[in-house]
Amino acid sequence: MKIKLLLLSSLLPFVHIRGSEPFDSYLHELNQEAADNMWWVFSKEINGVTVTPPKGGYLFRIKIDLNDDGVDDVFLTTDDEVTKAGESWTLYRGSTSGTYTKLNDNISLNGVLWVKTDGGVKKYSYVSPQEKDTGLESISTFWIDALGTFQTSTQRVTAAQSTAINGGDQTLLGTNGLSDANKIAQYLKIGTPVALSIQKALVGMLYQNTATWRAVNSNFTLSQQFLDPADAADIESLASWTPPSP
Repeated sequence: MKIKLLLLSSLLPFVHIRGSEPFDSYLHELNQEAADNMWWVFSKEINGVTVTPPKGGYLFRIKIDLNDDGVDDVFLTTDDEVTKAGESWTLYRGSTSGTYTKLNDNISLNGVLWVKTDGGVKKYSYVSPQEKDTGLESISTFWIDALGTFQTSTQRVTAAQSTAINGGDQTLLGTNGLSDANKIAQYLKIGTPVALSIQKALVGMLYQNTATWRAVNSNFTLSQQFLDPADAADIESLASWTPPSP
């Protein structure tokens, strides 16, 4: 039987989270959306066992200096965003003052970016999911120009390219996740792969300023990180926690 639980972030007020990274802004926006859209999380059946995610779920981050200015930029997402949006990340640009500016809230990362330098500017590309109407992927590219402006472009994979990439069998494209993205990237020569280090923290513990950031456990998908034994004690500590009233 599915147990319906209100997502914790829809109950939480805008609470300051210690640290200079953009957690406040990101989670506050999610709070507002949750109140408007009535997000719910459900217990899940995994290998025949019904399990319930921890209160508030996870926040995931990727830190990377995109334009070599010596300051880390930050990608953020939650397990809920990963589940409903196909791993959709929000990108914040860092500054030397410690503030962050949101650049984009719909980047479909899948564990890797490709980078190419064009006119002295680093341009990053990723393979977007298949479009419903064509069944074909696209290459999304973004960069920060000399004026500090976030720029994007999109290149659609054609049916002919898809066939060539898959040795004449177009039906193979889009079935193997990252392996397909790698095949597309290599064929279209979109750049050099950049491995991304993804870290996780429990949202409930972030609100209590007691969170420990850990590397994600590669044995589980992002939406199933609560099965990681390393998180068991922290998850148990949240079971009795009552979030503050809005």
